[in-house]
Amino acid sequence: MAQIAKYIQLTKNPDLATKLEQMARRLFPFVELDQGLVHPAFPKTVLSFWLLTDEQLESLAQFYHQKIPNRYTDLYPCKITWRHNMSREEKRCEMGKFIGLLARDLCIQ
Repeated sequence: MAQIAKYIQLTKNPDLATKLEQMARRLFPFVELDQGLVHPAFPKTVLSFWLLTDEQLESLAQFYHQKIPNRYTDLYPCKITWRHNMSREEKRCEMGKFIGLLARDLCIQ
């Protein structure tokens, strides 16, 4: 995080500085409702969200009761529909909505 702050100060490109600030934004962990745990792959920053693999996205959806609906699925603030044939980017978009990312964080600009 300190390195990103250094790059933000050094850049003369305001668009790059804005993007670096966005990617460095800290995410607060989502707690799973059944046992109150946080998934080990839960992203700590917007950048780490964008670096999640397909397997990690699948694992997050399963862990937070979104892949196979059960009694906890509807208790989360934002329920998502997880389909088996989704592309990685569709999974990323759904997971981003689920964890509360803003639309500006879900779009590549």
